[in-house]
Amino acid sequence: MGVAPYAWLIYLIFFFVPPASHHAGWQGWVATSLGGLAFVVIYFIGHWVNGKKLLGVIAAIMLLGVAFAPFNSGASVFFVFAAYFGAFLGDARLCTAILAALVATTGIEGWLLHLGFGFWAFTSVVSVVVGFTSFHFVHKNQLNRRLRSAREEIEHLAHLAERARIARDLHDVLGHTLSTIILKATLANKLAGHDPERERNEIRDIEQISRQALSEIRAVVSGYRSGGIGTELTRAEATLRSAGVVVDCCAEPVAISAIQETVLALAIREGVTNVIRHAHAHTCMLNLSQKEGLCLLEISDDGCGGSELEGNGLSGMRERVEALGGTLERRRGPGTLLRVTLPS
Repeated sequence: MGVAPYAWLIYLIFFFVPPASHHAGWQGWVATSLGGLAFVVIYFIGHWVNGKKLLGVIAAIMLLGVAFAPFNSGASVFFVFAAYFGAFLGDARLCTAILAALVATTGIEGWLLHLGFGFWAFTSVVSVVVGFTSFHFVHKNQLNRRLRSAREEIEHLAHLAERARIARDLHDVLGHTLSTIILKATLANKLAGHDPERERNEIRDIEQISRQALSEIRAVVSGYRSGGIGTELTRAEATLRSAGVVVDCCAEPVAISAIQETVLALAIREGVTNVIRHAHAHTCMLNLSQKEGLCLLEISDDGCGGSELEGNGLSGMRERVEALGGTLERRRGPGTLLRVTLPS
């Protein structure tokens, strides 16, 4: 609360005005000083505690008001401070009940001790106004704290999601590209001394793929990676043929959003990478079609079927697909079928 609690103490001066205006004796000043000192102690305790402990603080301040009201009209300020602390309970009904108790207490005391209607009216009106005004600002501050907390939580979750995205994308990029580089490097090694021209072609391909991988890794950080489905299908065919796999590709034009196209392109990359790494296949079929409001991608091979467990690549791809309302299905043996369905 900063310096605000100290600033509000300025109103305690009203408690010392009646003794000064009536030229009170030393006994009056001693009693007034002790009452003021007791209030200051209770006042700061009220700013250190919370919850139901505040009820004790409110009760103590009200008792000071009741005790000093018969001979010091400035004691009405204690009732106002009690209303002020009632707002910190954070419960509208409890705050209202405390204000009602304050009004009733000042009314009964004023009637029994003949303190006059002015004492009751002034104390009641100011206490109610201060109580509800304080509650409004306390409630507003609570809402602001909750909003700040929610915003910090959202930012934290966004950072986690971004790290997960980068991890998935790096896996997709490096997994596919390194597999291709290893494949071509192995082929170039086999061709060494036997077919120099083809060996040079494979080495040039390795250089080109490495440069492309570098640019893709840079693009991962900014979140823009895919060159589109057409580019990915062309790259997939070339990679499969380099691995000695016969490719049958049938791709229809599809009308989908950019983010859906990116997800399908990444699915093609992941599926082809798994065929090269794990399937030991002789043939691979790539089918892309769109009908009845669905876009369908199928990657099938005649290989050994792969592992039952999904790796990081497939699990990450499943998250992407399901985030767009689609499904990813993987069937094994004989061969493997990867089917991705997205609403279009």
